[in-house]
Amino acid sequence: MDLRTLPDFPQPPTNLQLFEEVPNTVTLTWNHSPDVQEDSEAHYVIMKRDVSTAIWFTVAEHVFSNKYTVTGLLPGRKYYFRVLARNEISDGDPLDSRDTWLVNKDKSESGDLGVQVTSVIPDGGDEIRVARGTQDLR
Repeated sequence: MDLRTLPDFPQPPTNLQLFEEVPNTVTLTWNHSPDVQEDSEAHYVIMKRDVSTAIWFTVAEHVFSNKYTVTGLLPGRKYYFRVLARNEISDGDPLDSRDTWLVNKDKSESGDLGVQVTSVIPDGGDEIRVARGTQDLR
């Protein structure tokens, strides 16, 4: 008798981080689920939800890396994000962002880009570090 190990529900990814690399986008990074690394059929699904609704929308499927940039976000809106591992059996438990992500309105609408200067390097260089909330946007 040939007994094969059947795949199980994939373990969730961990440590979801959100940051802005390009205006009106958000880049998500996370620690891999061990099941996605070991199973060539397993992958991630990225979802978003506007705070004004309870419905999650799929942004991307078949993501194999642990980084994804979400585009097409509307300025002035707040979003939650979700990453889940999926294999041929089912979806694993989702990893949700803890806080909302506010897409800043553009300068012509609000007069403010929502960027705060936190320090200037005094060594004669031109580098300026900016922060959005507690996240560094170098």
